[in-house]
Amino acid sequence: MANLVIRPAEFAREIKVVMEERRLSTEDQPRALLDESLLATAFSAHPYKWPTIGWMQDLQNMTWKDAARRGTRTGTRRTTRPSSSSATSIRSR
Repeated sequence: MANLVIRPAEFAREIKVVMEERRLSTEDQPRALLDESLLATAFSAHPYKWPTIGWMQDLQNMTWKDAARRGTRTGTRRTTRPSSSSATSIRSR
């Protein structure tokens, strides 16, 4: 990913696809929401607490610049950075 180029228009289109995938796989599935909440609680001090596809709020707030910064880092596995409000929203469910 050393020569990664992320264009704003492409990012806007693709982030919508990712959000729709999350809606279909997690948001519309009560069991998936339960599993996600359980993992976030059980692994509060471990990277397992972050869903693979990311929290919806983080996806909604992510910009193409965030993706470009993420693409230039190496050695990390997370796709999104959880916001403090994401953790709060899980606890309030």
